[in-house]
Amino acid sequence: LLAGIAIWIYRTNRRLQREVEARQQAEQQLRHLSETDALTGLANRRAFDQQLHKEFQRFLRYRHPFSIVMVDIDWFKRINDTYGHQAGDDVIRTVASTLQSIIRKVDALARWGGEEFVVLLPGIGLKDAHTVAEKKKKKVASVVHFDKEVITVSIGVSSFTTQDTL
Repeated sequence: LLAGIAIWIYRTNRRLQREVEARQQAEQQLRHLSETDALTGLANRRAFDQQLHKEFQRFLRYRHPFSIVMVDIDWFKRINDTYGHQAGDDVIRTVASTLQSIIRKVDALARWGGEEFVVLLPGIGLKDAHTVAEKKKKKVASVVHFDKEVITVSIGVSSFTTQDTL
């Protein structure tokens, strides 16, 4: 009788462990889906906002500079209208992977929306952020092409000051 109870307890514990693991895996997948842009695999705007909030709190406490770079694909509507949305998606993915390949590990890159991306540059002030932005702009133009056409981006840069709010 005791052996039967022990076996039942063992099997029940194993079943419960599998259920807990399955729920943890499902929770992890949901978290990933809620923070990731499906087209590019980059962080989405929601995830970026969380990173930005953390960096802003760090800035307020320690006064470490940080900057934001906004990247917009030039003439993107023309690409979609001329070649179709699949071609536009291909261009977005290529620009995303190019930007991803040239950021530091501490930087945060996200798809902001449509054909726009945003990069968080911790520890970088305005002057250096301009330099970083120009490098990104040149890299995209040298790498991203579609139908023999060079794809370019427009970039805006901002650094936070003590008077700024999120």
